[in-house]
Amino acid sequence: LTDAKFREAVARFHGKKSRDVSFLDQNRSLASFQRPSAQKTKAVDLKVQAFAAVDVDAWRELLKKASLIFKKYPEIKHSYIEFTVEQMTKIYVNSEGVQRAWQEPVYSLHAYFWYHTRRLDQEHSVVHHVASLKELPTLKELTKEIEERIAQYKEVENGESMTSFAGPVLLSPRASGLFLHEVVGHRLEGSRLLSESEGRTFRDKVNQKIMHEDLTVYDDPTMKSYAGQSLLAAYPYDDEGTPSQKALLVQRGVLKGFLTTRSPLKKSGHLSNGHARNQLDERPISRMANLVIESHSKNDWAMMKAKLIEEIKKQKVPFGIILLDVEGGETETDAYNFQVFMGQITRAVKVYPSGRERYVKGVDFVGTPLSSLSHIVAVGKDSEVDNGFCGAESGTIPVSTVAPALLMSSLELQAKIPSKITQYAMP
Repeated sequence: LTDAKFREAVARFHGKKSRDVSFLDQNRSLASFQRPSAQKTKAVDLKVQAFAAVDVDAWRELLKKASLIFKKYPEIKHSYIEFTVEQMTKIYVNSEGVQRAWQEPVYSLHAYFWYHTRRLDQEHSVVHHVASLKELPTLKELTKEIEERIAQYKEVENGESMTSFAGPVLLSPRASGLFLHEVVGHRLEGSRLLSESEGRTFRDKVNQKIMHEDLTVYDDPTMKSYAGQSLLAAYPYDDEGTPSQKALLVQRGVLKGFLTTRSPLKKSGHLSNGHARNQLDERPISRMANLVIESHSKNDWAMMKAKLIEEIKKQKVPFGIILLDVEGGETETDAYNFQVFMGQITRAVKVYPSGRERYVKGVDFVGTPLSSLSHIVAVGKDSEVDNGFCGAESGTIPVSTVAPALLMSSLELQAKIPSKITQYAMP
């Protein structure tokens, strides 16, 4: 492996030298890699954490019993429940004398079902990713959660189909977490500032206002939990051996910094804040870990809904939208592509000026970063944790997002890809 990495580095070095002949490198004056300052922590830190005991037979029985619940729902055409345990042991050794080892445990309970009728074709997963076995639901809690989701999909099935929308939207904490992860988080990954193929949306906006003043954003991999719930992306060292630390990104709406690695973003004064991350043998780049969007507002959920109705009346539009749940998203940050983002909506309701609500289906939310951020008009006070995984250039890694609800004066929704699967001839 050492020989392979050495040969890879030599090839990359000569490739970079050859490109200098034909192309202008605006980062040529920057070092490729920065030596750390005096070590604040001991160079040798080899921690071995015992693997938590798991009662495999008990979990096998729980999965069997929980999976039986799907049999009573003819709308569910396919389903499964799985339980996985992974403890990643990372060992980092370099020529600077650093020797470090640590563990990153992940416990996952995943209940998948495919809801397929003539009026609704939707896949969904009830997922719990945690860092502590004690946080996983019991059989009773899991079956209740699955039944509640299926009942919600029955309501979605009878909801109104939509193809497009642009207007006031209230995002639940989970939905706003996905929104800010895609819109802000990826664009504050400092490694992207070193690539001319990247859009570098926020490169020249340090100390400028980029979002609502009731929002402060930081990423802190030293945090192991939030409000009693474990955070999946806690780690003592990043994948360049740098001690993890809190990185302040946005303070009261004003951009303050980026997620950094040991690759300098400027000629002097650069410090890695421990956010070089990768999956297995991928090259580390700056990535999010525990992204926390802190609210300075006092608006509870009821107040946020009232503000949505006020916004609907103010704009004199027939209705607004509440995004209750989302499942995943993606964004484009490349300079040669459109600077857009997309989030997959699983549950949403249409809200009329009277306060009446009706489920809607068939749309996802989309937009461009700067325009969307400028449309945040109110922030909720209560935050929720969303543990999951994020895929990017350096692989798929665990991430956590803590976010409050957001009210936007305008957000665009577009049609989902329509289902072309016919109904089964046999039940």
